[in-house]
Amino acid sequence: MTVRISESELVRDAHSILARVQEGVKIVVEQDHRPIAVITTPTTGRLLSEAIAFAEARGSSVTFDGGLVKDVEEGIAGHARSDLAEALKAGYKAMAQRDLAIAEDWSAAE
Repeated sequence: MTVRISESELVRDAHSILARVQEGVKIVVEQDHRPIAVITTPTTGRLLSEAIAFAEARGSSVTFDGGLVKDVEEGIAGHARSDLAEALKAGYKAMAQRDLAIAEDWSAAE
């Protein structure tokens, strides 16, 4: 659910607005009917670049190559819940393909 509020409403009632955010409500703060801020609960997880840095710091040989998508798919295929695995597979595949395209663009720019 998304709720739009004015800047003055945020100032006047910050405590209850933050309580709604904790309940999962996305708050869009507007000034003159234009959005100026969005307040949501923090996302969990980590960027792929952070995961790679974490792995490399521990001696992993993880790479940004075409095999990344296959590796992610194989890892997800091992999960017991197939509905969750399919959703994760689609999301991770898209993220890995995007990151691979970025890496290729960086390589081409050099």
